[in-house]
Amino acid sequence: MCIRDRYAEGIEGCREEFLSYRILYMGLHNMQIDLMMILKDTAGCRDHKAIVHVMRIVKAISNNNYSSLFKEYRNAPKVTKYLMNLFIDRLRIFALQTISMVYMTGVDLKYIADALAFESEKECREFVLRAGGVIGQNRLHCRPSIKNFKQCQIPVSYTHLRAHETSLHLVCRLLLEKKKKKKK
Repeated sequence: MCIRDRYAEGIEGCREEFLSYRILYMGLHNMQIDLMMILKDTAGCRDHKAIVHVMRIVKAISNNNYSSLFKEYRNAPKVTKYLMNLFIDRLRIFALQTISMVYMTGVDLKYIADALAFESEKECREFVLRAGGVIGQNRLHCRPSIKNFKQCQIPVSYTHLRAHETSLHLVCRLLLEKKKKKKK
């Protein structure tokens, strides 16, 4: 039984928060049709803090606005940041491709670490090198890195988060798995 079914039965909880997780998941998977259908369900709760936040994230993703995306990532409330962590490497690769095309000559790693919401320059350096970036003197050499970034295939981690209940409240049940085509 999914969380939506539990709410239909009248179980109390934060429906808006869990709805925001579904919106985020669909936005991260670029599931536009499903996203449009779910947005119909938000008519009465579009002003809720969690839904407003994930809508800004989904908008940033759809517009390839990585500056806004990583600002929202830094400020993500509750489980939202954890869910985004499942996709953050892939989003960072796309951002590195864009940065490399804009800054053809090179860009400081400090700027990249800040722009892509890394915890440290060291973490940024390790990620960029793993993705095939060419680094020298604390700068990303963009021109030779572009091709490597476009070929980089850092896998998305799929995690199963199971529901559990306490005596006081129902904790989120989210099942993240590879998108399967429905056979109906």
